[in-house]
Amino acid sequence: MITKMAKAENQLSINELELAVLHNKLDRVKDLIKMIPVTDSAIIYSALNNNVKMLQMLLEFSTYNYNLHVEGSLSEENYLWNIITILNINIKPPLNSLMQYSLNTLDTDLVEKLFNVGINIDDVLIGISNIEADTSGKIRYIIHHIMDHIDGVHFLTIRPEHIKNEKFLSNLDGFINPGALDSFPTDRPFTLKDLDHDTMFPLEYLYQDILSIVTKYDIPYLGICSGSQHLILHHGGTLGKVEGYTVNRESEYIAPHIAHFIPGTVSYFFTLSEEERFNMLDQCIFPEVSFPIYTSHNFSAVEHNLGGEVKVGAHSETGVIEAFSVGMNQIGIQFHLEYYYARDITAPNRQKFIIDNFLDIVKQRHDILHMFKNFSTIELTSRKKKQTYSYYSD
Repeated sequence: MITKMAKAENQLSINELELAVLHNKLDRVKDLIKMIPVTDSAIIYSALNNNVKMLQMLLEFSTYNYNLHVEGSLSEENYLWNIITILNINIKPPLNSLMQYSLNTLDTDLVEKLFNVGINIDDVLIGISNIEADTSGKIRYIIHHIMDHIDGVHFLTIRPEHIKNEKFLSNLDGFINPGALDSFPTDRPFTLKDLDHDTMFPLEYLYQDILSIVTKYDIPYLGICSGSQHLILHHGGTLGKVEGYTVNRESEYIAPHIAHFIPGTVSYFFTLSEEERFNMLDQCIFPEVSFPIYTSHNFSAVEHNLGGEVKVGAHSETGVIEAFSVGMNQIGIQFHLEYYYARDITAPNRQKFIIDNFLDIVKQRHDILHMFKNFSTIELTSRKKKQTYSYYSD
């Protein structure tokens, strides 16, 4: 009797689910999914009928049941795909579509969920932190401009709660830490060890955590303003107070300082056009690179205490360090290059070149890694076929 009642209740819930889907009632769908046993997920999938928003609910469903019933005895990925395999559901195509939807809408949480359940990401993914503090809208403009004009490149907002998922973050192709507020002392030069860790902002911890991922997995990194300062701190360098390098936001295009780049450095290379880069490598032609910069910083790297393998790439006219690098993949830009990215400048827009060249490095790394990944997959498949053939031959 109890079993019959349970089945009747399940059927009622499934019928309600189909109606909720039909009328696009997401909250009701979510509630109903939690009421239906995991063994009826095939019916749930049928009811969702490839609806993108509804497919998000399926992920909610799998996560809910995993947390409720499995309690860590299986990974979440194995839990979901075991169910799908048993019920013979081909759910990957619509989930791949959902991944594309989540990338286009910058839904980092959904991308992370899909990654956790085994959906591969073939596009270039760049993590960017602190986008919520982009009061000028300049960083957002750059992100959307790039996504509108370059196929297969997407940005994901990285927040403190994402740091615990190292596997997910290590699969991103690049990171950008833009400008942010800081808790730095103003009365003395300091290193990361000198900071009061009780008063540091969560964002400052996030910047350092991202840099740990970047360094561990050799992922391209662009630090802007405080994002560059944290690069110095991460590598054991020292920051000190500077005067006269902040400007009023109302005069955002007034650039009181000039950046002079050092020929042959990595930072210098990032300021060059494609033709200039070719001429530099092919004919050893090094054009002079100096241009006005928009600055808004109270601190700067201390010249002879940079730490690690940090190499200076540019100074201002008063000797303040405005650009530096660590290897070929980590670039620190002290000034706000995003303010000049979209400007109609008659001279070469070298601040735009820096971002464009960073994207090139990110895409090249992505393409190389995916080429080897695909090669490994093909080789593994071929090896399995040979083993199978050998087994039947015997």
